[in-house]
Amino acid sequence: FRVVVGSHQPSPSMVGRTKQLDAAPKGPDDRTLKANPRVQSDRAEVRELSERLGGAGDPLQKFQAFYGHVAALPFQNGPGQTAVDCLRNGGGDDMGKSRLLAALCRSQGVPARVVVGIVLNPNAAPTVHRWVEAWLKAPDRPEPSWVPACPTFGHFGHRRWPSNYLVVRIGDGPI
Repeated sequence: FRVVVGSHQPSPSMVGRTKQLDAAPKGPDDRTLKANPRVQSDRAEVRELSERLGGAGDPLQKFQAFYGHVAALPFQNGPGQTAVDCLRNGGGDDMGKSRLLAALCRSQGVPARVVVGIVLNPNAAPTVHRWVEAWLKAPDRPEPSWVPACPTFGHFGHRRWPSNYLVVRIGDGPI
């Protein structure tokens, strides 16, 4: 496929959808704080690691500590890796690493979501990829927002976010 970016103004439906995607979590019952079968933030081993890494830090410090730990894990391909699979195997692919990063955040009360997208490369075929966004107050933003982090390719935060990442789906499911 081909993406062409022009000087066109976004349509009202595009503006509305962007507001939905950028909206704050809806409180303690929001799905970005809950465990699920792939992002097992309620597991004892995930909670223990998050407590050891995150300590008493603020949400940004916790997110940075979790990101640093998960980014340092080796890349390992595997079918349908969950957060616990990545933790137990000591590494994972983009799916496993993203799920583990989201699980560590959620276990410490930091809203986090897995994002499924496509990485566009000029000399290669586009690739499906996953990364994480956590809801927090970043130093370069006046208000809390979704802060991106890619533990597979080493990108963290708004300032260092590559322009070739195209969001396809918010949430950890098939495209």
